[in-house]
Amino acid sequence: MCTVSVGIDAGSQCLKAVVLCGGVIIGEHMLPIGTNAIEQMGFVCVTTAIEKAGISKDAVECVTATGVGREFIGFANKTVSEVLCTVSGVDWMSLPTDIVLDMGSDKTTAIKYSHGKPTKVLRNDRCASGTGRFLDVAAKPLALTADELGELSIKSTKQLIMNSTCAVFAESEVISLIHKKEKPEDIAKSIFDSMASRVHALLLKIGAEGNIAMIGGLAKNRGMVKAIEDVTGLHVLITQAADPQMVTALGASLIGREQPTG
Repeated sequence: MCTVSVGIDAGSQCLKAVVLCGGVIIGEHMLPIGTNAIEQMGFVCVTTAIEKAGISKDAVECVTATGVGREFIGFANKTVSEVLCTVSGVDWMSLPTDIVLDMGSDKTTAIKYSHGKPTKVLRNDRCASGTGRFLDVAAKPLALTADELGELSIKSTKQLIMNSTCAVFAESEVISLIHKKEKPEDIAKSIFDSMASRVHALLLKIGAEGNIAMIGGLAKNRGMVKAIEDVTGLHVLITQAADPQMVTALGASLIGREQPTG
């Protein structure tokens, strides 16, 4: 019987759980936290992932928590930093790169790693620019979701420059562009290009060249991926082996499998 481990990534908005058996993902679940207690929702998330895996709770040998809310997952056997779990998950996918870009709702992290270990970490977590929160705010005047904005931006044929890097001013700038009768697709592209410019600064500092692996919720947004490639000149690799949003939880389950509890 293979070792069954569960990793749970307690993010600022969502919980992600991955069930691993013998190096194979057999179950996963993602759950918005909302205004609920993190531990309560974490238990629901892990239980649901185990049910999807079709196994008994008793078969689980280790639950490893990571993410900003990991200390609130009291039922976990251990806690591990997000960076270590992210690198573990990306390394498992054997992508031809040594750089990972994690773009989430509240922060963007660029990590350089070697042999499964992080060697340099840079974060943009003091400002909403370059994060999902910035995208949500900037998209509001267009009455579109982030995904809809991404698909619309692909159709752009005109480059607009968005000068604002602050979410509050970006919303005002989008409204101004709407009043100037600029096309929605061109406005959408300018939003993503602005975010990509902030990300580019992180990638330059960390020494990114050639390929980069991208994970997190924004890795599933085609407009964001295209803007990063256009602005940085780098090739973005999106894993097909796992949901990009579940990679850190996957890494937690891998670490739990490699270092089971006593």
